[in-house]
Amino acid sequence: MSAGEGEGSDRYFTASGIPLQGWYGPSDVPAQSQEAAAGPPGVPPYVRGAYPGMYRTKPWRVFQLSGHGNPEDERERILFLLNQGETGFIMEHDRNTADHLYNVDHPEVVARREDVGQTGAVIQSVRDYILFPDTMTEGAT
Repeated sequence: MSAGEGEGSDRYFTASGIPLQGWYGPSDVPAQSQEAAAGPPGVPPYVRGAYPGMYRTKPWRVFQLSGHGNPEDERERILFLLNQGETGFIMEHDRNTADHLYNVDHPEVVARREDVGQTGAVIQSVRDYILFPDTMTEGAT
């Protein structure tokens, strides 16, 4: 965001009004940030990565996308994936209800009821959320 005096001004500010320099060098980095950046990977605050050996020793994780039907269907699918050796998964919620925060009995959801549950499980009640921690503790057999 430019807030200089006239066209071609070299003075720029953030949306919060903080002045910006034309460029930044090592002396502009706070000492606390320099210390964090100098630390090894796998050590908080994880500026240099989450694992000590990073992807030389720990390959990229690939997760199975999972989500369909009702919470019971989703739970069954997650347990199946874990029992087949999956080490992680991405649980999708139903786009029709979750994205718009609609209940399943909302008129727009009822009008598209054949689409509900196709893109992820419909999770709307405390009971629905209670099913999933049980799945995680059961884990793979």
